[in-house]
Amino acid sequence: MSEEVGQTSAERPRPTAVGRRGKLFTLALALGSIAALAFVLEIGARIRARLAGTPWDSAAARRELTIALASFDAGVPDDSTREAAGQPPETAGDARETSADAREAEGNERATGGLVDAHQALHPYLGFDDLRMHERLRAAIEASRSPDGFDVLVEGGSVAADFVGAGSERLIELLRAAPGFPGGASGPVRVWCEARAEFKQPQQANALACALAAGLEPELVITIDGFDDVAIALSNVAAGTHPLYPSAARWNVLAGNPTGDVRTLDRSIELRRRRARVAAFAERALARHVELSALAGSLALGKLRELRAEADAARAELDAAFKAFREGAAERGPQFTGSTDDALRCAIEAWSEGAISMWSLCRARGIPYLHVLQPTLHDEGAKPPSEDELALGASAALGPDEARDAGGARDARGALGAEDPRGAGDVRGPRVALGAEDALRVDAARRGYPALRAKATELAGRGLPFCDASRVFADVRETLYRDASRFDDAGHRLLAETIARRALEELAARAR
Repeated sequence: MSEEVGQTSAERPRPTAVGRRGKLFTLALALGSIAALAFVLEIGARIRARLAGTPWDSAAARRELTIALASFDAGVPDDSTREAAGQPPETAGDARETSADAREAEGNERATGGLVDAHQALHPYLGFDDLRMHERLRAAIEASRSPDGFDVLVEGGSVAADFVGAGSERLIELLRAAPGFPGGASGPVRVWCEARAEFKQPQQANALACALAAGLEPELVITIDGFDDVAIALSNVAAGTHPLYPSAARWNVLAGNPTGDVRTLDRSIELRRRRARVAAFAERALARHVELSALAGSLALGKLRELRAEADAARAELDAAFKAFREGAAERGPQFTGSTDDALRCAIEAWSEGAISMWSLCRARGIPYLHVLQPTLHDEGAKPPSEDELALGASAALGPDEARDAGGARDARGALGAEDPRGAGDVRGPRVALGAEDALRVDAARRGYPALRAKATELAGRGLPFCDASRVFADVRETLYRDASRFDDAGHRLLAETIARRALEELAARAR
C-alpha cells in the first residue's frame, strides 16, 4: 500500500482507448435515452392534445406569448384618466396595437376634451393652473413696479384671456384718448392677463389675491366673467362634483390620481412587479421557441397563465383600492343633492361673493376695480343669432325630458324657479341637435344670466363698480360667436369700447 501511495503520476495506469470509448458510449446512451424520452413525451403530449380536441398549434402558442409580452410590458395603465373619461378599466391581459404612451394620451384627450395638457398642474390656491402663467406674472410684477406706465390686470376665464389678446389694443387706444386719463396720452399702458380658461369664482378672487401677494401693483383691475360660473356649476353637478369646485373636466383629472395614497401606491408597485414577471417569462419563452414543442410549449403556457392570473389578481386589488379612494375622494367635494336650480343659486352666490372679495382686495390697496358680466350666445336677447350661430344651438330651448337626457341639467322651470312662459316644447328658430355638454351650457346661460343680472344690480347698489356687458352685441347681426361664449376679434373690440367707457368713469370718480 505504501508502495502504491508513493507512485508518481507517470507510473499510474492511464485510461485506455477502450475505457474512453466506454464512457462516451455511456454518455451517448444517456443522452439518447433522454432524447427518446423527450420524443415519447412530445408524441404523447401531441396525442393527448389531439384526443382532447385541441391539437397543438405552435402559431397560436407563439401568438399568446407575443400578446402577453406586448400587454404586460407597458407598466401600470392610468385608469384614473380612463375612469374620468367614462371608459372601463383596461384589463391586465388586454392586448393593444398602439403603444402605452399613445393609449394614455388618447385616454387623457377623451377625458378632458383637450383641456388638460403638459402645461396644466395642480395649484394649492387656484385648484389648477397653467404653468406658463408663472413667467407672465413675474414679468407683470417687474413692470408694475416701474415708475412709468399704467398697468391693467385682467382676471376671469377664457373670454377674459381672449380679450387681452384681441381687445386690449382697442382698450388702450380708448384709455389714452380720454382727457385726464391717469396714464397720459403717450405713456405706456400695459394689459396683463391673469385669466385662465375654465376659471370660475372663487378662483378669480384667489388668483387676484395671489398676484397681489406676489407683489403685483396694477393701476386698474378688470374682471370679465359670468358664463363659466353658471355653466361649470351645472357641468360639475352632472359629473358628480360640487358646483363650487373647480371645473371637473380639469380638476378631477389632475386631482383624481390616487397613487399618492400609500396603500394604493403599494398595490401599484406590486402590480408592476407581477406584470414585469409575465413580460420577462414571455420574452424568455419566445427567445427559446418553446412553441415548437407541444410539451415545452404546454408547460410554458401553463406557467404563463399562472403568472397572468397573479397579475390579474393584483390588478383587481388595485382597482378596488382606486374605487375605494374615489368614493371618498376629496376632489368631488361635499355631496351635492340639490336641484339644478340650487346649483345655479350656489354658483351665483359664489360669483357675487367673489366679486365683493376682489373689490375689497383692490379697495384696501387703493386700486380701481371694475367687474364685467361677459356676453354669451345663449342668453336670450343678447344677440340676434346669425345662421352660423344658429348652427351652434343659439335658439335651442330644452324641455324637461331633453334636460334629463342632457345629464339632469334642467327641470321644467325657467330661470331659477320661474315658470317658463314659452312652454316645455317651444323652440325659437331651427332645432339643433345638442350633445349633453352643449345642452348644459345652453341651459346654464338661459336660466343663469337673468339671475346674474339681478345679482349685479344688488352689487352695484352696494357701490361695487359693475359693467353689464351682456347686451353689448344686442344690435349686431353679423356672426361673432365661435361657440357658446367665445367670439371673434370684432366682438372683443366692441366689448373693449363698453369696458373702456365704464373704466374711465370709475377712474374719473376715483380722481375726484
